[in-house]
Amino acid sequence: MPVATKAKRVVHQKAKGPIDPGVGQKVRELRSARGMTQAALAGPDFSKGFISLLETGRTRISLRAAHVLAARLGVEVTDLLSAPTTDRQDLEFMLLRAEQELRSGQAKTAIEIAAKWTAKATGVLRARFQRLQARALIDTARSPEAVKLLDDALRSFRSLGAKEFVARTLYDLARAHARLGAPGEAVRYALEAEQAIARGDVIDRTLELEIHQFLASTYYVLGDISSAQLRGERARTIAEDAADPVALARLYGALALTRYEEGDKEAALAYARKAIQAHDALGQQERVAETWNTLGWLFIKREQYGKAAEALDTAEGLAREHGIERLVPFITLNRGALALARGQHRDAIALAETAADAKVVGWLRGRALLLRARAIASAGGSLAEVRRAFDEAIAAHKTESAREQARAHQAYADALAERNQAADAYAEARKASELAGIRI
Repeated sequence: MPVATKAKRVVHQKAKGPIDPGVGQKVRELRSARGMTQAALAGPDFSKGFISLLETGRTRISLRAAHVLAARLGVEVTDLLSAPTTDRQDLEFMLLRAEQELRSGQAKTAIEIAAKWTAKATGVLRARFQRLQARALIDTARSPEAVKLLDDALRSFRSLGAKEFVARTLYDLARAHARLGAPGEAVRYALEAEQAIARGDVIDRTLELEIHQFLASTYYVLGDISSAQLRGERARTIAEDAADPVALARLYGALALTRYEEGDKEAALAYARKAIQAHDALGQQERVAETWNTLGWLFIKREQYGKAAEALDTAEGLAREHGIERLVPFITLNRGALALARGQHRDAIALAETAADAKVVGWLRGRALLLRARAIASAGGSLAEVRRAFDEAIAAHKTESAREQARAHQAYADALAERNQAADAYAEARKASELAGIRI
């Protein structure tokens, strides 16, 4: 189904009065700190040449244009146009420095800078330091601390009428709750951020794209594949329209998963390969490693075990080389799945236990314990051992989506059926069906 797009708005530059080179300098600093090109900042409203002239102090800016650029850069228009005091210049410089550290992958340094300067800031700047610190905490898997900071920043932004920062902070809260294993809350905050964009509180196609991508991934986790597909296609349309290589690379990875769930395994592998090529071209080794891990999982599902092993070896090699330790437990889990598929039950049990002990995200433990239970059952474990293993796995699934809980109960039902425990197998299958919304 084609996606409706808004008509592009063109801002006509008819400003009068003297040129203020300070505005252009501030625009350039903010754009550079956010990793934006002049063309990306110009968007559909301006020409790249106008942005260049503005940044070099060779043209003036109208109030309307200032509103558009301020929203796109994520600042208040008054911050963009006002002459900063020395203290404010120091604060803005340190905020930009912290943003640059975060963008370059130095989350800990960003946290240290933001924590130090938050106490010296007031108003919007203080809330911006809090938000930046929270974003860095999310990247270091410290989401509970991030949520508290984001809640404080959100209240401040709302009280100060900083609508664009309200929208961005809502999306940050969505990301934080997703990391905490609360996809329902994550969707709620992401939809609020989307509504803010629809109201015109912030004009940012990149943020709009990220929200669609995020919702596609989160709906996938929740088992709502049709919504995931819809969001994924919307994101693809925006990404291709904006020609954003980073967004396209991430999107290919998300589409690989949704295409697999739809049963189109060829398309899933094609998208996974596209994601690897795109991330590799951008030099994003963490994303490359993640996608190799996904590709390994897809090869396991297609029973191409040699290719799966090669993909997982590549993923782990990149993770070790670039210090991406958080990814290793996920690769270990897939190695366990590969061992089970090959009938290597002891290896599967050991790998699953290793993954279960890793403290990364809550759902990883549930998946790892389920893999362990399936391996114990396939290895011919006693009925008592199988029951204990599956009971532990199902208990660990309590906070997961209904779809994942249904899969755990169905796996338990299959294991019980193989041991001629017909009544208990039927009870587990019934639970699985109820969770999946199927009556039997």
